[in-house]
Amino acid sequence: MHSALDTPEILEMVLAQLDMRTLLTSAQRVCHSWASLAAQSPVLQRALFFTPIKDANEWGMNEKMLNPLLTEAFPSIFPDPPKDEDDKEKRFNFRFSDLPIATLEGEARARFIRPDASWRRMLVSQPPMQDISLMHLRHGMGGDSAECWRVPADTTHAGLRMERLFEVLLFHNPIRDRVSTKSRVYWVTGDGGERAVAFDEGHRQRNIKERFYALLRQSGVVVYTRETVQCCEEGESD
Repeated sequence: MHSALDTPEILEMVLAQLDMRTLLTSAQRVCHSWASLAAQSPVLQRALFFTPIKDANEWGMNEKMLNPLLTEAFPSIFPDPPKDEDDKEKRFNFRFSDLPIATLEGEARARFIRPDASWRRMLVSQPPMQDISLMHLRHGMGGDSAECWRVPADTTHAGLRMERLFEVLLFHNPIRDRVSTKSRVYWVTGDGGERAVAFDEGHRQRNIKERFYALLRQSGVVVYTRETVQCCEEGESD
């Protein structure tokens, strides 16, 4: 056993079989050599979503896989499809206050938000996404209209990292400034269809749905916001 674990090539194969959380935390606390191997091994760095894989076939997949630790740590950013109408309404309205980080205090909160926290440099998916799509819909009596943008990921980090996504969400005006605007982050992956999108908000303009799905196919993620515009009296503005 000691001989095998003292052989870096064998130890790498053993560590690669661990679940992501154990590999990120417990395994690297065993000793300096294990921590050093995890930090330097391309195989383990890919398993930890720090280094991108070239394509889904490298891991025997057909499409992208979302980062399992990030989906657990930021559930309102990576929501599951709603199970019923009540659940649909709850999941549609993304709020930063719903993130588990909002309940942390003291040292636990300080560890989570520190500049070198591991979640910041993790890829949100493997293979990595290269940009983020944004769609803002204005819904009113006169009809629906939508604005769309695509925000590039930080190309120096070879794909979309969680820090970049968090930053976009934090400073996206419809989320930040319009308390009445509902918002949701939509994902498309190949993980068995669990995150298949049902974009059934009842919009009357078919081309808006088509634009939404086009953005989702292109980026893999859409930050969607919906603003209901009330009718105003003449001389007043929205």
